[in-house]
Amino acid sequence: MNITISDITGNEVYIMPHVPAEIEYASESDNETIETLSGKIRLVGEDGLQHVSWTAILPLYKNYSWQKLGSLVNGYDYIKFINTMKKNKLPIRVVITDDTFNSLLNKLMSIDSFTYKKDRAKDYTYSIELTEFPQDKWEFLNTVLQTKGYMVELANKSATRKSLKKFGLL
Repeated sequence: MNITISDITGNEVYIMPHVPAEIEYASESDNETIETLSGKIRLVGEDGLQHVSWTAILPLYKNYSWQKLGSLVNGYDYIKFINTMKKNKLPIRVVITDDTFNSLLNKLMSIDSFTYKKDRAKDYTYSIELTEFPQDKWEFLNTVLQTKGYMVELANKSATRKSLKKFGLL
């Protein structure tokens, strides 16, 4: 099995060095029970968001036989990346494949929980919990951010701004 995480654009891609024996997948449904005159009935709702979690190791300047090819030597680089994405409130792309590279999961996900500590071997042990971040929500947010960026750029280039700056008013 393989786990890869990346930023939304795919510019920063991280192959996780250790894949645990167990990865927990969960999903919910928006089911509802309602009371009718003839008794309770169950309404099957839409699929909810998918969750995934695991606990693994990030080696610190060591090469173990179980490390994945292409993973980083400094385990702290993964911690910095995840904390940066969490701090900036950005989802990450998580791709989990089996040994024949069939995709088991390929979704944008929000980081719900991320804890880590240094173990006796001076490596990092971490646990992470993620929840699906719907792609259409990111596309909406990205459009808003791009529009805002365009407006800021337009304002920076405007003749009025240049004039105000020339006279020391900006």
